[in-house]
Amino acid sequence: MAGGSQPKAWHQTLRHLRESVGLSRIDAAARANVSPITLKAYELGTRNPSRESLAALLTALQADPLTRAGVLEGAGFARDGEISASQRLSPWHTFDEAAAVCFQTPIPSCLTNQFMELVAANGLLQRVLEEDLNHSRTGHYERSFLAMLTRRSVADHLLNWDEAMTIPIRIAKGHYGGDVAAMRDANPYFAGAVEHLLAGDPPYVQRFLALWMTVPPREEKYRWSYPIRWQRSNGDVLSFHVTVSPCDELNSAAFNDWAPVDAVTAAAIDALRLAADEYQDFRVPLAG
Repeated sequence: MAGGSQPKAWHQTLRHLRESVGLSRIDAAARANVSPITLKAYELGTRNPSRESLAALLTALQADPLTRAGVLEGAGFARDGEISASQRLSPWHTFDEAAAVCFQTPIPSCLTNQFMELVAANGLLQRVLEEDLNHSRTGHYERSFLAMLTRRSVADHLLNWDEAMTIPIRIAKGHYGGDVAAMRDANPYFAGAVEHLLAGDPPYVQRFLALWMTVPPREEKYRWSYPIRWQRSNGDVLSFHVTVSPCDELNSAAFNDWAPVDAVTAAAIDALRLAADEYQDFRVPLAG
């Protein structure tokens, strides 16, 4: 309110406390094990104390609990028995943590980045795909899901190709700005991935272009999903509902968890989980 008194800053309250108990700076500083010069700087607001020093001063000055909490919070610290916002652990995974979760997931699972590149995968997903990612697709853009889906080695196994391809196209166009998404000047890395995609097998490239021209952008959401019907080399058809959830803000990585949607797929996954083979958990090296 106009004309009303403004609340004291924490350093002003600290000085008021000292004066109210009748202590000189020398005496108060001695009780809190800080120097009088340091205490003066605290009271003038020209120096920031550590939480330990400030708490010791408040104890020496016999601050009541409410005043003590206000001074601590005003100086950027948590109240006694709490942790400050800056001290709280981030809810985001690091890339290493996200990869570890992916590897421990009991269903096929992988991590993708903002360019829809596969950056980690558990062994179970590689058994489904029948591809050892630790020894394949090592070239630039080779692990982009979009690019993989115009290669017959992958695309021929995806029985719902148009349906599965439509959703990432909508997501890409929504995230990068419609048809501008594929322009090198606007999004050079993503445009490079699209160029690699266009070097795929012509029938699938033509189908991709037809979808790209007709599919509208989709509003970007943190969580989305897509269906997969995958035919393995033995003829088995496995059906999944793949849920995409962000997990690593720094590296823009997201979990892709492949949940079986029928009894046949669930039984096949159980059998693959027990298989003894060469497939090992895969991840690319990333900073952070």
